[in-house]
Order: sequence, then C-alpha cells, then structure tokens
Amino acid sequence: QALPLSMPNLAPTPLYLARHAETVFNRHRRMQGNDAHTPLTREGIAQAEAMGAALALHFASAGEPLPALWASPAGRTLQTAAIVAEHLGIPYFAIRPDA
Repeated sequence: QALPLSMPNLAPTPLYLARHAETVFNRHRRMQGNDAHTPLTREGIAQAEAMGAALALHFASAGEPLPALWASPAGRTLQTAAIVAEHLGIPYFAIRPDA
C-alpha cells in the first residue's frame, strides 16, 4: 500500500549535504578511493572554515535547530566535519560501515 502524499503530523526535516574540502589528491587530480587518507590542503582548510562560518550564520539567522553532523570514516571527511562542527559548536559523528 502506498503512503499518502501528505503526512500532516510530520514536520519536514531539512537535509544538508556537503562534500569534503580540497585534499592533496584533489589538487593533483588523483583518485582517492576508500582507503587513501589524504589530508586537506590549506585551501581545503579555508573551504571547510568558510562552510562552517556560512552554516553557523544560516542557522543563527534562520532560527532552525542545529543539525546532527555525520561524516564517512574517511580522514578527509572527518577533518572537514571537525572544522565545520567547531563553527557550529556541536559534535560530529563518523558513520561506521558494516563489516
């Protein structure tokens, strides 16, 4: 049975997606894959700082509750999430893939 198109008792939950900031491999146009840990470049750190500042401003002005922040276990995503989380004043969580 199909769900009704309108669910009046459920408030919509915004979902924000972001890609990790620039890494050393990105700079050299190399594939990273799941196993490679390449740190953020200085530009990547600046990108993550800008993303965190923009999101902090957005949530402060929109009156929306602060989100939960999740990242894949890749080092580049965790490094980006840590910087963004610092701006938002919230923790971040790493997704644990099934073994």
